Amino acid sequence: MKTTIRNVEIKSVAAWLPANKISLLSFCGSFPEKQVRDVIRSSGAEYVYRAEEGQKASDLCFYAAEHLIERDNIDRSSIDGLVFVSSTREWIIPDTAVLLQHRLGLSTETVCQDINYGCTGYIYGLLQASAWINCGMCRNILVLCSEVLTPYLDSHAVGSIETSEVATATLVAQGDSHMTIHLSSNGSKADRIMIPYNGYLYQDGMTVFTYGIVNAKISILNVMEKESWEEKDVELVAMHQSNQMIIKNVRMSLKSTPEKFPTNMKEYGNTGCSSIPLLLCDLYGDKQMSQPSRAILCAFGVGLTCGSIATNFSKTHFYAPVNKK
Repeated sequence: MKTTIRNVEIKSVAAWLPANKISLLSFCGSFPEKQVRDVIRSSGAEYVYRAEEGQKASDLCFYAAEHLIERDNIDRSSIDGLVFVSSTREWIIPDTAVLLQHRLGLSTETVCQDINYGCTGYIYGLLQASAWINCGMCRNILVLCSEVLTPYLDSHAVGSIETSEVATATLVAQGDSHMTIHLSSNGSKADRIMIPYNGYLYQDGMTVFTYGIVNAKISILNVMEKESWEEKDVELVAMHQSNQMIIKNVRMSLKSTPEKFPTNMKEYGNTGCSSIPLLLCDLYGDKQMSQPSRAILCAFGVGLTCGSIATNFSKTHFYAPVNKK
């Protein structure tokens, strides 16, 4: 599926990091050093951030949203939509978005919804926000992303040590820009990344690796085609930061340059649905780089799903990650 939603823009993006920054080498006390170094070499991650004991994804999102509201000097009464993107919501019902509406002091007229799509969740969150604006339901929507997966990590699985926990807040609003969106899914492989009830995170790494390389390229080409862009026209491809080798393979298959496919796995690990907005805040929050007018966001993972968005970031406010160490 691909479409273009007009008169919508990403106005601002903020990221909030918990206090605990952990070196992956510290896990050598729990796993053989060779296995830990293999994870570091293959993923590209050297550090992760982890939430304090008892902190939930909603807590981290609350801090990220408060920071964005303060920095943008947003009138809370102007926010009429809230999307909470997470695979670790508070409970089965109600939606955690409703809890956050109350905690943030937003109007009771705010439209609230949870989205559980793991790694691809940011793309789905932006799609949902854009659709609400396009149909006239909302004007200003917070898309809040976070995963707190520590309670669901198997202490015997070395492959999970690169999992990181941060939160991001994105304000999507009516504007003079647009988003071109492509999404795909393959439910026949739904069991390749999953958390069963009363169980731990399971991932078939090789299947996900192959799926990401093949489908990310297809998805990126879909939005490029709809925008009538060639590779030379694209200024940035911000991919889900799960594995540096996937990103490298996609870049090479598109005959593009490393500068257009930035990574920050080294400092943050795999932050799930927060990885793309965190990358953007990391790149442009200090205003040292020119913001792209022709950018593509691409994510893949749980579902198995894949999605891309082409948009303009030239007027977006990006704020450097809070608590970065």
